[in-house]
Amino acid sequence: MNAKINSFSVSFTVKKAKASEGQAPVYCIITYNGKRTETSLKRRVPILQWRGHKLTGNSADVRQFNMYMDKLRLNAHRTYEALMVDKELITAEIIKNSVFNLEVEDAPKTLLDLSAYHFITEKEKLAWGTMRHYRVTENYFKRFLKCRHQRKDIPVKKIDYKFLLDFENFLRNWKPDDHQRPPQNNGVMKHMIRFRKMMNLAKKLEWIEVNPFNKYKTKMLKSEREYLTAEELSLIETKELPIERIAVVRDIFVFSCYTGLAYSEVYNLKEEHIRKGVDGGLWIFFKRGKNDNPFSVPLLPKALAVIQKYQQHPKAQLLGQLLPISSNQKT
Repeated sequence: MNAKINSFSVSFTVKKAKASEGQAPVYCIITYNGKRTETSLKRRVPILQWRGHKLTGNSADVRQFNMYMDKLRLNAHRTYEALMVDKELITAEIIKNSVFNLEVEDAPKTLLDLSAYHFITEKEKLAWGTMRHYRVTENYFKRFLKCRHQRKDIPVKKIDYKFLLDFENFLRNWKPDDHQRPPQNNGVMKHMIRFRKMMNLAKKLEWIEVNPFNKYKTKMLKSEREYLTAEELSLIETKELPIERIAVVRDIFVFSCYTGLAYSEVYNLKEEHIRKGVDGGLWIFFKRGKNDNPFSVPLLPKALAVIQKYQQHPKAQLLGQLLPISSNQKT
């Protein structure tokens, strides 16, 4: 199979049809793979002095204008070469807009444009933890584009079914440099579900004509969740942990066991959420992170003991939290 040979050229011409009093406007023509675009240089020159693609003569004005056209030609070639090296989308229009510093209203929207727009429009609707997961997916986009495509971004119109399969395969084979575990099947599928939602948004915005996810199916595996027995929980509670930061994580986990609060809910728990209940004892009054539904639970003695243990902890006081909880990754 013969490799496709790209053609690119920059030339200058005068529009004799628009001439008046022996002078005509000069245009720059940029052509890429047979498609061309024209831009006026906002300059009229004597038709009789125009030969080929430049002015003839030795005056300072002639030399200066020819140098200006040479500079434009050089900038166009440098732009083209940079786009080729970065494997970015190339059109005559894109090169023209770069050379002449034109505002681009209809520039191709990219995957990272889509991710950024999704974040802006959804951050007030979705929980902080959910938006953080979208950021993680975005980071995988960047790694994938760099490792598999040697580029920083890609137009959403170029994302096809193969791109989805390649991204899924990349996630399944990703080996983190740090202590974190690589994504398992359901973790991979969650990234693909978030990717699908972003591409659905692109379709609604008319950034793409067809959503490649129409052909793609997610495959979540059912997992059997095991629960701690009372004896196992007791062993965790009484285990001697000489490293303080690990002991703090353990205590907050025990607090979650006795309250039923998820990590994100403990993270957002504040002193104002602790109030007296109808029985006269202390209760937690909170709203579920995922659905914002109000929920209340009595503070059992062991959960209350954890709160009292860390009541004066500087980290909790600094962040305005009830407990000194670390990030999800550190936890």
